Amino acid sequence: RDKVILCDVSGSMATHLNGEAIRAIDVVQSTIDQFKGARIFEFSSRLYAKKSGKLSKPNGGTNLGGAFYDLKDLKIKKIILLTDGAPDSEAHALNAAKGLTIDIIYIGPKPTPQFLIDLANISNGHFTSVELITGESSKILENKIKGFLSA
Repeated sequence: RDKVILCDVSGSMATHLNGEAIRAIDVVQSTIDQFKGARIFEFSSRLYAKKSGKLSKPNGGTNLGGAFYDLKDLKIKKIILLTDGAPDSEAHALNAAKGLTIDIIYIGPKPTPQFLIDLANISNGHFTSVELITGESSKILENKIKGFLSA
């Protein structure tokens, strides 16, 4: 209950997965629909709290550092981050992560960005990845979120 789910809704989340009709944002949406009552935020260029319903259409940049600072302003310290790539500024995001615990689920293509592993390490969080290439990807993602929520 003291953790929030932070969803990347930047423009790259509209990417279709391996030539399939499904996009990264569609998998994230169907997964977070399973977490009724969870505190969910989304970010691209800005951070928004989601009360209920659909995530925004993917657009904008990946202002991860700004999202971290905004969450700190809300006194939130534990985050489960769902993202498909790199932030607008790695240095800004790493600096903003100080004092937070960030568990990261990478849902982008291989290879895994080293930045995300570094981010998990400096924030005393955990890192995992989910390949969004099968019909089971939503269930796998859901189980990883449940694991982080219960940890």
